[in-house]
Amino acid sequence: MYDGLNCIGAGYNKAEYDGINFRWVDDKRYLLLYFSSPVRVGKNITEPNAVLLYAPGEMRDYGSCGNFVNSYCTFEVDKALINKFMLKTNTLFYPENWSAINKLLRKVTDENNNTRPVRDYMITGLLLQLLSELSRGQTVHVGARADKEQQRRRRFEEIREEYLSDLANPPDINDIIASEFFSTSQFYRLYKKFFGVSPNEDLLRARMEYAKDLMIKTELSTSEIATMAGFKNSLNLYRCFGKRSEYTVKQWKNRAKKEE
Repeated sequence: MYDGLNCIGAGYNKAEYDGINFRWVDDKRYLLLYFSSPVRVGKNITEPNAVLLYAPGEMRDYGSCGNFVNSYCTFEVDKALINKFMLKTNTLFYPENWSAINKLLRKVTDENNNTRPVRDYMITGLLLQLLSELSRGQTVHVGARADKEQQRRRRFEEIREEYLSDLANPPDINDIIASEFFSTSQFYRLYKKFFGVSPNEDLLRARMEYAKDLMIKTELSTSEIATMAGFKNSLNLYRCFGKRSEYTVKQWKNRAKKEE
């Protein structure tokens, strides 16, 4: 194999109708992901046609937020080769050549699932092409010609960070809209376009995740946790769990204790 380049597994346009929620670390392999539909990456919701390359040892935190479809490839490679292609890892980007990247993932998947002559050499060649396309995609993405849409997205990311910075006392969304000189309908449309949810739903999800984290890491009462996470009271927290989680509050606490 060229420079230790070795494919471990691959998949093309894999659909997970039941949803997924991954949070893990692989100390040996790189993972390339192409998301054709919006997904959750960390605390953000992607737009379609997002690409992400994880290096060994990096936290891989992503999951579905509706229909989940992705293509992927796990591979081993010397870090020196990644450096030659000047690839950034753990960095979400939206390449103009996303179609070429996905087509290569389809070819890698096809070769990996068959036993044709010189299969390993073919896979190595395809992986080198894939790294080349990734490098080109990242170069264009981080280049100087950011258009109005990219600038607007960056501004909304700043707005979202401010909006979710204090879950117990978030700024009034109407004040934010007025300060940005958007109409209400335009603001809500763009927010959902960029993050996949409305501001109100985004805030509730963030409060839920913070409450879950507090239940795992602290000995606070449910009432105290509800207040810190921004819920009106513990009953409001229980109701939110019932609607947005497969667990009740009690089940989540018991599950967390078993995993300690």
